[in-house]
Amino acid sequence: RIMLEKIARATVAKAARFDAQELAAEHEDYAKKVVKILRSMERKPRNEMLASVEGKDKETVARIREMMYSIDDVGTLDDRTIQKLLAEVDTDTLSKVLKNADESIADRVLSNLSRRARAGLIEEMDLLSHVGEDERRMAERKIVQVLIELDQRGELTTLA
Repeated sequence: RIMLEKIARATVAKAARFDAQELAAEHEDYAKKVVKILRSMERKPRNEMLASVEGKDKETVARIREMMYSIDDVGTLDDRTIQKLLAEVDTDTLSKVLKNADESIADRVLSNLSRRARAGLIEEMDLLSHVGEDERRMAERKIVQVLIELDQRGELTTLA
C-alpha cells in the first residue's frame, strides 16, 4: 500500500509538472501571436495599448516588449536610429554582441561609427577570445532594452 501511494504521488507530481510545461508553452505561443500583431501596428496605438495593460500586468508587458525586438532588428534601423542606439550602448556591450553577430548587422553598426570609434570597437572585438552564451545574451538584452526605450520615445525608425 505504501508503495502504491508513492507511485500515485510521483504520478501526480509528474502530471502537475507536465501541465505547467504545457501551459507555459501555450502562454509562449500566445505571447508570440500578440507580439506579431503589435509589431504590425502603428507606434502610438501600440504604446497606448501596452501602457493600458501595463497597469494591470507589468511583468507580461515587459516580456512582450522584450519579445518585440531582437538584435536582428538593428539591421533594419535607419542610420539616425543606429547612431542614437550607439550613443546609449557601451563599447563592451557592443563588442560582445557583434563578435559573433551576423556580418550585415556588424557592418550596419560599424558604418555608423567614426573611423576612430570603429577602429576601437574592432580592436575590442579582436581582443575578445570567447564570448559565453550568457554574456552574449545579457549584452543583447541591454541593446534590446535601448530599442524599447527608443521606440517608447518615438525615436525608433526603420528603413522599410
